[in-house]
Amino acid sequence: MPAISFSQAIDKDTTKQILDSLCDGSKIFYRCEIPVDFKRGKNAMEDSLNNYLRTNNSELQNGKANFQLIVAKNGKVYDVKKQSGDIAGETDIIKALQTTSDLWTIGLQNSFPICSYVRLEIECADNKINVKMLK
Repeated sequence: MPAISFSQAIDKDTTKQILDSLCDGSKIFYRCEIPVDFKRGKNAMEDSLNNYLRTNNSELQNGKANFQLIVAKNGKVYDVKKQSGDIAGETDIIKALQTTSDLWTIGLQNSFPICSYVRLEIECADNKINVKMLK
């Protein structure tokens, strides 16, 4: 059951303002009581990323990289960055990850929704994206 969500890119100043308001002055957690997860499972996330990249005619070449993003209290994805690794089409993968808003469960701390950092290992092998959440 692939799911694709389309969203527009937001400039850095607007992103900072949004995160400040959503995340109580930029309180973003690396660890939380109930962590962020894929709403419809890992396979649905991979299908969504693969469909986005195919739809946009992105070149998929073998490689692996770690990415970090923020899932805010509203379920939207912000501030996607590559942290390490070597993978072709990095900007396309970042755009694909930005479109995954609303495909995440929100992290909870003491039963309250919070903003959370999420680290992903994304590997491209055999013209397909594989995603692994890093702890």
